[in-house]
Amino acid sequence: MQEKGDDWYFKDEWLDKAIAYDLKFYRSGGLLTAGPDPSLHNLPGFGDQLNYTMLEKAGFQPHEAIQVMTGNGAKLLGLEKTGSIQEGYKADLVVLKGDLNADPEVIKNVETVIKSGMAYDPELLIESVRGKVGSTNDDYMSYFGQKAPGDKPEIFAPNLISFPDRVEFGSVFSKDGKEFYYAVEEDGVASIYESKLRNGVWSPPSVVIEDEVYSFNDPMLSNDESRLYFIINMPGKEGMKDYDIMYVER
Repeated sequence: MQEKGDDWYFKDEWLDKAIAYDLKFYRSGGLLTAGPDPSLHNLPGFGDQLNYTMLEKAGFQPHEAIQVMTGNGAKLLGLEKTGSIQEGYKADLVVLKGDLNADPEVIKNVETVIKSGMAYDPELLIESVRGKVGSTNDDYMSYFGQKAPGDKPEIFAPNLISFPDRVEFGSVFSKDGKEFYYAVEEDGVASIYESKLRNGVWSPPSVVIEDEVYSFNDPMLSNDESRLYFIINMPGKEGMKDYDIMYVER
């Protein structure tokens, strides 16, 4: 199913179709959100800026793209007093230099970062983590305005969930932190596993979804946790490769 060297996760030629679908979904009343994948490709802040410019490319108006990047995410996650500028809401903001309506690239020209009502110089924030996180010579990979995670990460559940001779990725925790879903790739095929925290100890992982040929990846729980969503690379009509989002009831 998967040709050697062929990345089934995402292809450049899909981008135009994907963002056109995003616009149609949004204009049809769908609750569209956006953000960088955790631990993959882009970092929060810089990844969000790139997402904004991609939404503009798709045909979103500036205010629509901002709504997708902020308020819609807060609504989906059920977060209160965040995601928009209102009296009594959290004072977590960025001030841009330029006219965002005239040029979408202005999203990258951050003049001030405001966190919990305190104003910070973005250049000083980047300088404070230089050489500690991301690339030592590329500001794009610094954690923009976020606390550095430290330079000694710990392996999660070694030899129970994380093994040195295989790939584990695409994970999600339940809201209470007691259930954990993740993908495991072996011999080019990914399956979804789960583990549960019982009396402070993670249970031995068990397979939730697997197949000898097709890959299942990116598990994600619905807001009420009644469904487990995932992607699958099962072929479409006439043998064409297809990549779909599916779900199962929990």
